[in-house]
Amino acid sequence: MLNRLQIRSLFLTLSTIALLTVPSRAGAQLSDTLTIQPYRGVGELGTSLRQEFPITEPIRLEVRLQQRRVYLLQGDRVKKIYPIAIGKPGWETPTGTFKVTEMQRNPAWVHPFTGEVVPPTDPEIPITEAAIVFTTSTKGGIIGFHGTPNRDSIGTAASHGCVRMYNEHIREMYKLVALGTLVVVKP
Repeated sequence: MLNRLQIRSLFLTLSTIALLTVPSRAGAQLSDTLTIQPYRGVGELGTSLRQEFPITEPIRLEVRLQQRRVYLLQGDRVKKIYPIAIGKPGWETPTGTFKVTEMQRNPAWVHPFTGEVVPPTDPEIPITEAAIVFTTSTKGGIIGFHGTPNRDSIGTAASHGCVRMYNEHIREMYKLVALGTLVVVKP
């Protein structure tokens, strides 16, 4: 005959096995709203948690150089479109598939000819707000998205290879992407 402690142990073991058993039918799935909460049992996943951590496809960026636009996509859906400036002749923005490798708010700038580092507090700095780096240039610098104090350059080929954006747009995009975000640059 089993004592009370043995019965309790057996009950907990069988309950755990029942909760962890995977359905044997092909194609059967566990509910995506079922959650096992330690010391609270089984319950429904709260709505606020689903809203805070939605199950979605990752964000990716697609730069279309001829259109002077960057598209923020999620799956097949265009979430945002931003106008941009691209590399000028001799300093073309490279095409290809890349990933975001660095993100920085209020970055310093390295002059492409002299190598001089211009601090973010310098009023003459051509990079403002934020930088989202995705590759290196063939000339030794880094290439990425960044804000600009020169609003008139947006829509033109004016940079040393980077993708310039309006400051309000780079601030917004900075919040939506992360390290590792896919960046596709098309002609």
